[in-house]
Amino acid sequence: MAILQESGRLFGPLQQERYATLIRAAIERVRDDPRCIGSKAREDILPRLRSLHLNLAARRHGAAAHILYYEERTTPEGAAIVVILRILHDRMDPELHIAGDLD
Repeated sequence: MAILQESGRLFGPLQQERYATLIRAAIERVRDDPRCIGSKAREDILPRLRSLHLNLAARRHGAAAHILYYEERTTPEGAAIVVILRILHDRMDPELHIAGDLD
C-alpha cells in the first residue's frame, strides 16, 4: 500500500506500523458499524458512499491525514458488506479520485 510505504519513508518503520494499525482499526470500525459515529454520507459523490476520517479511529485530532471511503452493499445472498473504495489524503478531491475511477 503506497500510503504505508510513504509513511515508512518519511517517518520510519515504527510510525509505518502504527499507521497500518490505525488503518486496520478504521476498516474494522466501519465493518462493524458502517454508519458509526463520525462517518459521513457522501452521496453527493456516489450513491451509498460514506467516509470516515482516520483521526476518528485514532480518537485524536492530527493523528492521521487520510480519509477512508467506502460503500455499504448487499451480496446476492442478502448479506450486508462494506466495500472499501479508496483511502485518500484529506487534501485530495474525492470527486476526482473516486467517481472518475468507477465510471
